[in-house]
Amino acid sequence: MADRLLSHARILELHAAAVSAHLTGSRDALLAGLGPAFVAGLPHARSPAEQILRTSTP
Repeated sequence: MADRLLSHARILELHAAAVSAHLTGSRDALLAGLGPAFVAGLPHARSPAEQILRTSTP
């Protein structure tokens, strides 16, 4: 797992923190600041909470 920046456990912790802080209101807000070409390549999720998880896991 040397190629990963964060462990799966850490990703789940960050996801839980983002959800509990109510940071899941908008996909656009979640992905603000990322390049449009990068965002275009991300899979779309059913909800912003799922988007956080899908975007942060390989």
